[in-house]
Formats: sequence, structure tokens, C-alpha cells
Amino acid sequence: HTSTILPNGNVLVAGGEGADDVLSDAVLYSAAESLWSTTGALRQRRSHHTATLLPNGTVLVTGGFISAASTGSTRRAELYFPETGTWVDTGQMVSSRAYHTATLLADGNVLVTGGYTNQNYIQTAEIYFSTAHQWVQVGDLNIARDRHTASLLRNGRVLITGGFNAVDGVLNDAEIFNPATSSFDNTTPNNLNVGRHSHTAVTLADGRVLVAGGTDGFWEVGNAEIFDSVTNAWTPTDPTGFGPGKDMLKPRLNAAAQLLPDNKVLYVGGYDALMGPIDVVEGFDVAFTTWQVQGQLTPGRADNTSVLLQNGYVMSIGGYDGLNFLNNVSVHYFTAVPDTNTSAPPSARQPAIVATSTTSFNRGERLTIVGRNFNGLTEASGGGGSSQNTHQQHPRVTLQRMDATGNNAGNSGSFLSDLTREMITEELVSWQKMESSLTFTLPASAGELPYGWYQLRVNANGQYSDSLTVQAAPRKPAGRPGTPVPTGLGVSSVAWRWDVAPGADFDGYNVYSATSGIFLATVAVSGSACSVSPAVPAPCWIQGGLGPDTSALVKVAAYSMGGDGDVMFGTVPIHTYATTLGGVAGVARSTSSIDWTWGQNEAASWYDIMSASAGTRVGSSFTPAFSQTGLSTNTAVGIRVRVITDIGWGDLTDPVTVYTRAASPLEATPTIDKVSTGSLLAHWMPNTNPTGTTYTLEWRSEMETSWSSLEGILDVEAGLSDLKPSTRYDLKVTAVNGDGINSDTYADLHSSITWAETPKNPVVNYADTSNISITWGNNGNSTNTIHMVTLSTNAYQTIYSTPIAWSDDYKVTNATFTNLLTGKTYEIRIYARNQYGRESAYVSTSAFTENGGGPEGSLAILIDPAKVTTLSGTLAGDADRKVYIRVPPNAFDTATTVFLSSQTTPVGNPGCGTLDAAVMITNPTGRQPKFPVELGISYSGITGTVGNLKTLGMVRWDPVGKTCVHLDSVVDVAGQMVIAKVNHFSDFQLQQINPAANTVDTGIVFPNPMYTRSQGYVTFDRFPASARVRVFTLHGEEVFEGLTNSIGLLTWRVENKVGRPVASGLYLAVIEAKGDKKIHKIAVIR
Repeated sequence: HTSTILPNGNVLVAGGEGADDVLSDAVLYSAAESLWSTTGALRQRRSHHTATLLPNGTVLVTGGFISAASTGSTRRAELYFPETGTWVDTGQMVSSRAYHTATLLADGNVLVTGGYTNQNYIQTAEIYFSTAHQWVQVGDLNIARDRHTASLLRNGRVLITGGFNAVDGVLNDAEIFNPATSSFDNTTPNNLNVGRHSHTAVTLADGRVLVAGGTDGFWEVGNAEIFDSVTNAWTPTDPTGFGPGKDMLKPRLNAAAQLLPDNKVLYVGGYDALMGPIDVVEGFDVAFTTWQVQGQLTPGRADNTSVLLQNGYVMSIGGYDGLNFLNNVSVHYFTAVPDTNTSAPPSARQPAIVATSTTSFNRGERLTIVGRNFNGLTEASGGGGSSQNTHQQHPRVTLQRMDATGNNAGNSGSFLSDLTREMITEELVSWQKMESSLTFTLPASAGELPYGWYQLRVNANGQYSDSLTVQAAPRKPAGRPGTPVPTGLGVSSVAWRWDVAPGADFDGYNVYSATSGIFLATVAVSGSACSVSPAVPAPCWIQGGLGPDTSALVKVAAYSMGGDGDVMFGTVPIHTYATTLGGVAGVARSTSSIDWTWGQNEAASWYDIMSASAGTRVGSSFTPAFSQTGLSTNTAVGIRVRVITDIGWGDLTDPVTVYTRAASPLEATPTIDKVSTGSLLAHWMPNTNPTGTTYTLEWRSEMETSWSSLEGILDVEAGLSDLKPSTRYDLKVTAVNGDGINSDTYADLHSSITWAETPKNPVVNYADTSNISITWGNNGNSTNTIHMVTLSTNAYQTIYSTPIAWSDDYKVTNATFTNLLTGKTYEIRIYARNQYGRESAYVSTSAFTENGGGPEGSLAILIDPAKVTTLSGTLAGDADRKVYIRVPPNAFDTATTVFLSSQTTPVGNPGCGTLDAAVMITNPTGRQPKFPVELGISYSGITGTVGNLKTLGMVRWDPVGKTCVHLDSVVDVAGQMVIAKVNHFSDFQLQQINPAANTVDTGIVFPNPMYTRSQGYVTFDRFPASARVRVFTLHGEEVFEGLTNSIGLLTWRVENKVGRPVASGLYLAVIEAKGDKKIHKIAVIR
């Protein structure tokens, strides 16, 4: 993998090899939060690649193996943009390669050399020009090689050392690349003393190059040697060959070497010859040319990378411990522990950089550093090597470039510049203010100050400040281009054009996405017009590969080696034309047609509509709409649509399927059957709907306003259950098409009424001598249910009645029965019937009427003195005699109960006739009415012959006189009843009365005397029919006149002709009939 410290101090780790395969993952270490997080993945997975921090702040990744087998390599290169966390492809290398080197040259471009690909060792080299995003091949290496090193020298040239190829094996050859001639020279530098590959090479602060470690093909190499670019000679760190501490303490290959700010070199990890990971950390002291142990790793690791953090810690990242690929890191402070981590007062001596006059500068410019503790605290020497042996007046200032990645031995962190000399020799520093401010002129030569990013540090008495990241590069452009204006070119591209940025201090234009910030392209300053019709003038850029109907918006900035100037955003986004369509939708208009619509396409000449199933063309349209007709009922119809443009046709849309409408069902015969108390079966006909059509049956009871439904019915009949009994239900059915849309209209299945449930739980509320009150439950029946109630006193053998008949339309669930016989047990049966006349079974109960002091089986009537009291009923007996009684108000002083009962034998002895219509009225109190009472006895059902109705009358048996007293009677022919006036309760019987034998002498007048308070009226009886009766006072005043009826009977209510009661006294009654006259005296006593 590679590890790169970014300008913001974070560390980017990219690619590498894991336990399973080559990786494309990339992660970021936040130095401020000490946390790792993922960032955008590489566009190409790779291992044994390179990563270089460019002067503009992006990271260039090149080459590498793309599989764990380390065979196939890639020529693909990509850039990482820290601002967006994304990778963008840049120009491809001329050759694919891995195990190569990448060196940031002094001018900010990148030299790539050698490597390996497809079992070939590479001799070529090429340069990536970062301002043009282009690769240019340069002269070849003199010897093909991989796993070599490339080190930037202070004269701007690059030293290539060691390596391996299949012909020469392990190399001790060295050669130098000259940027001025773009060629390699292997005659100037001497060869290495020891051939090696997988070693390290570090450019020291004094310009020499330290090469150490590696393998000679057999064993790991402990030898180290230093190249002097002035003499072009190599000198071993142990020239005698036996000096203690002059060679590496732990020989190693594939280790990470890190140049430190104090000009020492730290070596971390690596393998021994048996590929065992090394846990010893050692350092090389340049001043004393010695190696010392610097610590120990836990665990040991190899193929690791290392970076120098801003706080001075060296972080070793990942690697392999001999068994596992590692995902951990180790850290090591590069020099003595700073005061902030000791018992000394915090920051008492440690320098701190607070600010600089600029963080971006060019060569030869002046730089001022502001901070604190830039001086030592004593006049004593630091006591260390030259780098730390500072004087109070001589703080040291260093710049260390951040370009190297530590991927392999050829790319270890290097190039350190000590600026102290420039600060002192030019005397730019006020010695009195040196404690907090340092000013110096930066080196003017490219060799002394190559372009790139640097860590700036101040050192005083062995204490180092945290670094501040600064940039050495040409100034960023001051001018800003004009607003990018788009021109639509087609379905996948847009031409962008902007006005030229002012000035000449830039190399071209960078184009980014205005929405995501992702880098898109580089446009040269001298770019030509875009070759489109009509032509778009320069500067312009064609953005391609957008895809149809894609929104595009860019921003543009002029750039130099140092980065972008001010950005100009496009203000109006543009959409490419679409070759595909969206929004296809269909609406079924009928059982045979569908209307289709889709989104408008601006580039369309017309549209083709294709069958989704058959793939054939069903029609075309110049507008985004089409009506498809001639279809079958409730049938799935699928289409695909494509746009036809001037340059051809677009892609077919995804299939869209719509069903035609379902036809309304038809009524069946019958529509409803199999009705029960809680269910029914509905029927209909499918009309033209195909098999598989579903139907929705809806129903609503008579008590409801909303409809219930049963959906998804696949048959043409459906049963409904859990319905309420004796309830009318309206039914209708609709057909539903495959899209769930109902037919336009429904089939009315009309209505049906469920059968009535048998009433339940009858309860007798009360029962007295002649009344019974009951209540029953409707058992779920609706309130429109009709009831019938029957009564029987002999278990329905021969006697029963129907007080509530079906014709009464009786819908309540309670009833009171009056005029019942006393002393009887009534069985009561209750039936229910729905509105269609379907009857239920009955539920029954029984109740007993009290005698109340009267004869058993009699009718009881409670007489209310305050109102008219009537009773109609049927007396128990052989003939079930119907009777009627009407009692006027005030006939009794108090409420009185009297009983009417049948007499099965003739009244009296020897009797009042042969007719068996006899009734007895019983008053247990013995009181008699004060006013006449109407009594009616039915003559229907009399055994024998009734005879002439004109002479049919009612008689009362007088038990005192042992006679049958004729009553003032009338015959109700319609009601088949004789009604008489009664002023005395006794036994009564119907009798044929023949008045032909009567004379005025046979007649009788009673009562006499007449007591008006208890006897009510005077009766003239047994006179000839139509006899004239007149009543006079003793003074001769006529107060009454009348004619006897057909049976020779007349009553006088003891009132005068104007209806007023006559006074007490003696009155004369004159009766005239058949030429005879009879006078009776009548005493009236009030």
C-alpha cells in the first residue's frame, strides 16, 4: 500500500494487498482527532504502486499489480482530490508497470522509472506533467530494473540505484537522470559497492544519498554506503569493514526509511533473508556515521509504510507480520522526548510556530515566522550532534518535503533543507526579536528548493516545534475566467465555453462539477474552438459521457503548478437530450381501448409504440400520446415506447402493462337464492369478461347507509354469511380488471330479506285477573320484523285465540293482553315473520290469571268511576260466548271489579226460555250500578233456533220475585249481539219474547217506588208492542212520552222531556194500546 501525508496533516492510505486479494480501499487518518475513516475508493485496485503528493495538493497514484498473483500490472493513473475525497482518472502511462519508482522533480512534475510487467523488466521512463495531465516518454534507463531506488539530488537530477532484472540478476549499477536532456547517464556515477534490490535510498540534508539494506539475492544486506554527487563516488558507512556500529545493526530488506528533521534516518520494519519480519527499530546518525537501536516494534512487520506527522511522530502503517496482514500502526517520536511529555513545565522550552507571513511562496522570496521559544534558555551547547548543538542566538529552521510515500525503498521520505544559514548570513533577523520572529530569504535555485509541500519546523536546544505545512510553488493565478455557458450537443454531451482569464500567470483551466466538486478535465490556455455545429469558440470543453437526460453544471478555475485560482461557477444547469423516455402510463378508457401517455422528448421526431409481448410495432405518434383500440375486455396490454430522433432511435422503455376495463356484470336468474336466517347466495353473469376476472360483491342492510364488500371473487356467484336475520339486504356486483379498477357500472342484484329467527327469552311482566303483559327478545331480527301471538287455555287442543295477528303488522317485542278469563293458565306462543312472509318457529311461555273473587273462567272488568269502562271478550264454555259491557262514569262511587261468566243452563227455575245464551254478572261487593249499564250477549253459536230477531231480547232473572224481567234490548245484526240496558247485576239470558198476547192489563211497571240513586230507570214491560206510554205529574203536566218496542218494553230514565231529572213525588203513567188504557201510579224518591 501507499501512505501519503496531505497538506492538512491527514494521512491517506490507499490500495495494497490484503488476505484475499488486491485492494481498492482508501482510508484517511485524521491527525486532529486521531481517528481513521474511509474515503473514496480507488477507481482501479492495485498493489506495489506509487503515490506522490503534487504541488497543487492532489495525490498522483500510478501503476501497480491488479491481482494478488503479481503478474498483470496497469498503466492506469489516477488523482485523489482531498477536498471531495474522490479519485479521478488522469492520463494513462505509456507503459504499465509495478515495482517502479515515482519521483517528484524540482519543477513539480513526476518521473517514473523502470518496473515490472507481464514477466518483463522495464527499461523505459516517462514524466507526468501535472499542469497538462499528460505523460511523456523520455530516454530509457541504461539497464532494465525493478525494486530499485530513485532519489532527487540537490542539483535537480535523480539518482537511480540497484534493482533487479532477469538478465543481470541483482544490480550494483547506478545511473543519473538529467531533466535538462531527459536522458540517463550511467558513466558519471560509480557503481555501488554491493549489488542490492528492495533497499532504501535517502537524500540527506547535505545532499548526499544514503543507501542501506536490501538483498543481494541470497541474504539480507547489512551494508550501507553513501553517494556524494560532487565526487560521484560511494563510501561505505564502515570503510574498514569491521567498525562496530558502522553497518546496520539488523540487516533488512523491504524496510521503511524516514529522514528526520534532525538529519538522522529512522529504519522501521523489514524482512530478514528468511522473510521473517523484523521488530528492531534502528537509526543512522549522520554526524557520527553510526547506527543505534531506537526501539522495538510490537509486532514486527515488513512491507510497511511510514510518514512523519506534523507533531513529530513517525507513524508506521500496516504491513505483514509473517502470518497476517496488519491493520494497526505504531508511532515513534523522531528524537528526544519533548518537554511537553516530561516532568518539565509544559512548553517551557519547546518552540511553537504561530503564523508565517505566507503559507505559499516561490523560490527566492522572503518568509517570516512568528511564534515563541525560538531561542535556547542558556548559553550552553545542546550537547548533541550538529543538528542539535545549537546556541541561544542560533535557532535552526528546516523545510522537509512531503512528496514521498514510503511505498517501497525507493520512495522513502527525504529532501531536507536547513534554512538557518540564509537567516544568519543575510542578517534579516533582529537579534532582539529572535525569540518570537525569524525572517529569511528562501533559496532561489530549483535544486535547493524543489516545488512541493513542506513541513516547516523550528529547533532550539534539541526541542522541535510541531510542523506547519507550507507550499513552494509558482503563485496561483490572480485572474478568474468568465462564467461557463453551456450548449447542448446531444444525448450525452454538453459544450462549455467561458471568457479567457486575465493575465498570463497560469497554465490552463481546471474544470470541476459544480455540484459535487469532482475534477472533470484540464483545458489548455491555447485551447481551440470546440468542433461542433455551430462551432463553440475557445476556450471551451466538451463534457461527454453524461448519459441521456442528465443535468450538468460546472465550475472553472485557471490553474498553475501551485493550484487553482478563484473559481467561476456556471449559473444555469443544462440537461442532455434523452434517448429513453420516462413516465409511460396508460389509462383504460373502455373495455376495448387504452389511452397511453409518456414524457415529452425535445429531440423527438416521432415515437414508436411496440407490443411488449410480441415485439411488433402497434403504432406511432408525433405527440407523446397514443390511443390503442380494438382490444379485448379485461385483458393485459403491454407496450414499450422509443423515441425516434434525427440520429436514430433511442432505447425502448421498460414494459408498462395496463388492463382494459372490465365489463359490467349482468343479472342472473335468480339473482339471489338459498336464503336463510344469516346467509344467502348471490348470482350474476360475466357478460364479456374473461375467465379470471374478479368481482366485488357489495351489500347494505336496511339499517345501514354504507356498503360492505367482498372482493377478489373469481366465480359468478358468492355466498354471504353472518347476516342479520329478518333484514332486507340490497346487493350489487361490479367487475374488477387486472389493475384493480371497477367496471363503469354495477349489476343491481336487487334485494332479499333473510329469514326471521325464532323470538327468544319471553318474559311475563305481570298477570292479574284479566290481563297479561309479556316481553320477548328479537334474537337479532330487525325492527321491521312482524310478530304474531296466540293464546290458549287448553294447550291448543280446541281453544285458542290470536290477539296479535300477522295482519296487525305488529313490530314491537312486548304486548299486553286484556279481557282474559280469570283463573286460567294461558300458553302464549310468539312467532316472527320477515317482510316477505317467511315465518319462524315459535317460542312459548305461560301465565296464570287470578280469580279475584269471581267465578273461574269469567271475564273481569275493573270499573273506573271517573270514565266510561268497557269490556269485550269471550267467555269460557261450550259456545265460547262473546259478551260486551259498557259502564258509564259515576255508575259506582269507587273502583269496582265485576265478573262476567257463562251460564251453561237456562236462567231461573223453571227458566227464562230455551236459548242457551246465558251470562252471569257477579259483584263480590254486592253493589249495584247507579246508572244503567249496557250489556251485550252474542247470539251466534246458540244451540237450537234463534228465531225472529225482532222478538229476540234479553231478560234478567229476578231471584227475589222469581221472575224473568225483560230488559230494554236492541239487536245488533252486524255484530250478532243483543244489547240491553241493565241497572241490576244478576243472571241474564237471551229469549224469544212474543208480545202478541200482551194487553195493557198484563203489563207491569217496576221498580215502584223508584229510588233514583240506585235503580236508574223505570221499566214498562209486557205491554203490547207499540203501546203508547205517557207520564204526568199530579198537576197534569206531561213529563215523558214513548212507545214500547217490538217485545212490548219501554224504559223511562226518570227525566222530563228536556232531559232533566224529575222531582220526587207521585206520577201517573197512562198506557194505551189496542183501544185500551191503563193508569199506573209511580212513586219517585230521590
